[in-house]
Amino acid sequence: MEEILRSVYEYSDELLLELLQEEQTLEAAVNILCGVIRSITAQEILREKEQLLLLYRYLLMLVRMPEMFDFEGRSISRTVEIFYGACMHHKLPLHTTLSGNEIGEEILTVLLHGVYRKMDHPSEPGKYANYSSPSRIEENSSYNLSVHEDLLKHPMATRILEKKSLWGLEPILPTGEDEWVHMQCRNSRIFNLTQSYILNLCPVYYTGEHIGIYMMYPEFYNKPKAEIQRARASLQKVVDQTNTRFFSIFKSLIMVNKDIKKNFISSIYSIYENNKEREKTRYKLEEVQPDAKIFTISNLLGRLIQPVANDTIKMQSIPADTLQRSEYLKSTQFPIATSTPCMTNSMTNMNSPSDISSRADAPKANDTFLSELFYGKLLYNRISYTQIYTNYNAYTEDMRRTERAIASAPNDQRMKYVLSILNSELEYINALLACDTMRTEVVFLMYTVSFLNHMAHKGRLSTVPVFILENIIISLERLTHMKLGIRLTQEDVRKVHILCIHVLNSRININYKQEVIKLLLTYINTSECEYTPGIVLSIIMYFIDVQIEIRNQSEQLQERGRASCILDYLLENYKGKEEIRGILETAHSTSDHKDTKTVFLLHLLSSLVDAQERGFEELRKVSRAQRESEPAESIDTYIEHSNSYFYIVDVIDRIIFTLMDVSAKAFSSSLIMCRLASLLNASLITLVSKKSSELKLNSSKSTFSPVTLLGNRVKMYISLKTMAFVKAVAEDEDMFKPELFSKAIEICDRKGVLTQRDKAYAILFIKRVANLKEQRTVSSITYPDEFIDPLTFGLMKDPVILRTSNTRVDRSTAAMILMTDPTDPFTRDPLTEEDILEDHEMHKVIHDFLAKHT
Repeated sequence: MEEILRSVYEYSDELLLELLQEEQTLEAAVNILCGVIRSITAQEILREKEQLLLLYRYLLMLVRMPEMFDFEGRSISRTVEIFYGACMHHKLPLHTTLSGNEIGEEILTVLLHGVYRKMDHPSEPGKYANYSSPSRIEENSSYNLSVHEDLLKHPMATRILEKKSLWGLEPILPTGEDEWVHMQCRNSRIFNLTQSYILNLCPVYYTGEHIGIYMMYPEFYNKPKAEIQRARASLQKVVDQTNTRFFSIFKSLIMVNKDIKKNFISSIYSIYENNKEREKTRYKLEEVQPDAKIFTISNLLGRLIQPVANDTIKMQSIPADTLQRSEYLKSTQFPIATSTPCMTNSMTNMNSPSDISSRADAPKANDTFLSELFYGKLLYNRISYTQIYTNYNAYTEDMRRTERAIASAPNDQRMKYVLSILNSELEYINALLACDTMRTEVVFLMYTVSFLNHMAHKGRLSTVPVFILENIIISLERLTHMKLGIRLTQEDVRKVHILCIHVLNSRININYKQEVIKLLLTYINTSECEYTPGIVLSIIMYFIDVQIEIRNQSEQLQERGRASCILDYLLENYKGKEEIRGILETAHSTSDHKDTKTVFLLHLLSSLVDAQERGFEELRKVSRAQRESEPAESIDTYIEHSNSYFYIVDVIDRIIFTLMDVSAKAFSSSLIMCRLASLLNASLITLVSKKSSELKLNSSKSTFSPVTLLGNRVKMYISLKTMAFVKAVAEDEDMFKPELFSKAIEICDRKGVLTQRDKAYAILFIKRVANLKEQRTVSSITYPDEFIDPLTFGLMKDPVILRTSNTRVDRSTAAMILMTDPTDPFTRDPLTEEDILEDHEMHKVIHDFLAKHT
């Protein structure tokens, strides 16, 4: 047959029919026709165009109606597969080989159902070599797309893609007009009956294997570094190149045909619903689509949204309840976060990050293609990237735990095996996260942040499915810790902060607020971070929420510790100090227990007490463990815990000193005075009395500094220079020990943690307390205010005047100032003995008063 076709210059129907009927096998007949056609198109043999078209026609007839040429057997049920193999073998472009008639359309329909791999055996198109090796993954992913790009050049491809059956949305029936297509797909190793067209084009990544509760990736398992690098590079190349070509293919299809666009959207939502098991931490691989398909679709959706990511007007048109009303989702429910704002925007002085006018009306429910893409991407992230972000900490913690176990038992082969498996999984995940597609992911995350901010600004956050908020918060927080080299811009960080403020100011489950605090803590101390109005008040309100919503005391302390770290940083900024000043000096309820600032300060002091006492207890454990020769691991654990607690103590100490400096009168509440006095008195007993020996330890791993803590407690005593606070300390009869206070001053002075001025005020403080106690126990006389020393609050028995400030004090007070810090405490001017003036007149008045009343 081949010899005749190559030697005869004119073909006829009779000749071709006779030759085909004489050929022994269908495969040989198809192969010969393809070979001759290739020779003619390559001009290796010369034939007229009409002769070539006749060969094309008979080739397609042979594929569609092999019975007409007396062929029979199993081959007639897989003629399209044979045709495809012959075309590939002879390098015939598929789209030029197919005609535009009904036969060509049916064959093209079958071909569009195909998943193609580069053939090792041209005569057997369904047989392949090892597909999962790095080189094969690269090669075959590109090859499959190339075949489909060729098929899509055919004019009938668009019409075929309008059919729902090609997208897996309707079945291909074994009877009727689809009977032949069904037969060809069913009997093929290339074509499939039920899979969506978009899945046909997806590449294949490395396939993991379940080993117990872990996932092992052979390409990364116990491999040398060089091989691991090659495997990573191959996977990244597949992901990034596929993403670019996918975007080009589907953008061309969906942007020009509304039916294809609808099929595309319906298909991706259907695929999501069939793969919701992937939302679980562990799932059966055989029950869901693999990473390659899900991540590829997720990447495609991100690329389709990216061109409009900066268009706030289009973003404004996206409804909040698209998923709840979606016609594409049959069996999925999306709970919403009922959210009642705690405060108005005017209180937080915030603007929408999208700069959309607050007077804009709520958009009508109009599910545009953008909104369908947007929510589709959110759903796919839920079963792809978000799963990685959420579980990344668990991966790394499992590895650290296993490494510690191996360090304790170096010969434990089972743990070494587990570590190798964990390493392979982490290498695979890191390879995915290192792809260029992550840039698009960050763009989409920030687009979603702007969307949520817009919804919150318009009061519609309560209608948004809560998983969106949850996933965005977790994703942004985890990404920073993954060391991917991804940095948000200053504007991005501002938007994140505004979202955090919206969440903290809403009546929403405390779990989401806890994640927001972690997110704030992640970005608060970066160069991209700027002060955001309203954030200080939000942190204060969260401090109060923790007491109400969280019952576990350890968790309470942990959350307040995080919030304190954020507040500590915010108060370094003068804008933060101004905001806190406004909060502290704002008149609230006259009842202490209802006053926001008082409630906050009480919770702050409680957190300080809790952290400090827990820290002390851990140090006592260290002391006992060392005496009883407990294992070094236990001692290290106690020290690590104490370091954590005293870190919180240091942070809260700084906050309290800042608050006292900003607005000392905020501490004037009797509740706060008593709480602070109790804290300070108890601290002195622990740090200075005989009990302090329990806190001593010799370990370079400990960050605890008893002298620094003692210095801070002494400074707190003297920071509130009010009679009310001195009275609160004096009235705490069983706790305040003047001898301990004097010893504390001596220790701090010796260690250099107090300035001369601090020392002078500390000595004065003891005298004030003593004077108050004396007045309360010795006399019931009420002395005129002008008789009272303004520094010691005691009765002046030998009044003098400080010339530099024209202020009266007792001579003993003036002498103490000259000995400790020779500066006028009222003006900070230098003070000498010549500046101490006798006040004979006041001396006489005081003693006349005493003579009359005693």
